[in-house]
Amino acid sequence: MANLPRDEKFHKVLKFLISFHNPKVVALMGARGFDHDSLSEGWNLLRQAADWMFEIKQLDSTSFAVKSDTVALLDRWENTWFDVADAALARLYPDVHRKLFSGISRGSGFGVVKNIQTLVGRLEELEADQTQDAINALAILEKRGLTQSERDTIKHILEDVTLEKMSEEFLIEPDEIEKRKKHEEEVWAWYLDWSKTARTVVANEKLRGLMGINEVFEDSSKENRTQDENDDFLTFLD
Repeated sequence: MANLPRDEKFHKVLKFLISFHNPKVVALMGARGFDHDSLSEGWNLLRQAADWMFEIKQLDSTSFAVKSDTVALLDRWENTWFDVADAALARLYPDVHRKLFSGISRGSGFGVVKNIQTLVGRLEELEADQTQDAINALAILEKRGLTQSERDTIKHILEDVTLEKMSEEFLIEPDEIEKRKKHEEEVWAWYLDWSKTARTVVANEKLRGLMGINEVFEDSSKENRTQDENDDFLTFLD
């Protein structure tokens, strides 16, 4: 996506949408096929991207307070077995790899606990999948040392973690972060489409200013997204 902060993207989309209260904008954009359904689509995409926090399931105020020696053990487990699974599946079974590692970024403390819980849970889902890719992927992991016994051991260690106060970041599931990214990509793609189209039909500078289309923003590939941009999905906690 264009290198703009999230709030600026939302403001640009919102300004563009609000500009359709002007009948001249409606008439001009109608010549390019922008209709009521197009406007509704934009509002819906913006709402999905902006309202994501309300979709997070409500949890009680508890979290993991991990003893230092347990943290070190969990950290070592993550460093070893995440790399083993990542290396094996990224090449041989990329679709399974995406399912296992989607939304997981390596961390420390609470993040390590959450990451391991997420991966172990997804491995259990993989066991229940019973597709040929799932069976083969689990066999590869077993061969490389990430056995059922190893997974049972780490699950037992996680059970030893005691509950205390939960940090806000811990409340956010990796899948929720991925969902938010998807919604933001969709609404920004919608904006890039229609704002670029608008420049071909709206010549009046006053109307362009009303629509916020004086500046041009190009899309960029997901592959070029930096780690800082990924981490920015939790900046609301700052």
